[in-house]
Amino acid sequence: SSLMAGGVKRGVTNPWLVEESEETRGLGFDDIRQQQRRIIEEQDAGLDALSSIISRQKQMGQEIGNELDEQNGKTGKAAAMLGVTLGFLPMVLTNESEIQPGYKQRVTLV
Repeated sequence: SSLMAGGVKRGVTNPWLVEESEETRGLGFDDIRQQQRRIIEEQDAGLDALSSIISRQKQMGQEIGNELDEQNGKTGKAAAMLGVTLGFLPMVLTNESEIQPGYKQRVTLV
């Protein structure tokens, strides 16, 4: 059979004829299993660390979003107050003669 001869059948290589890696050469079945468990444990530890980093970044992003919402609220209020102020400014400038002497200078400088 081509499987026993190491041939390829339908694009599948015989797994028994693939060369063994240097890492596993000379190791018994139990040693290979133990090595695989160690590799999986290391990967799990790496994933745990990555998960912790992603969680912290998510928390930071939410805090930044909250801060932006707060700042946008303050900016909106300041813009509204400026609009009200600018709305009164033409009335003040047209009634300049009614402004007290000390205020006239400040208003015209704005």
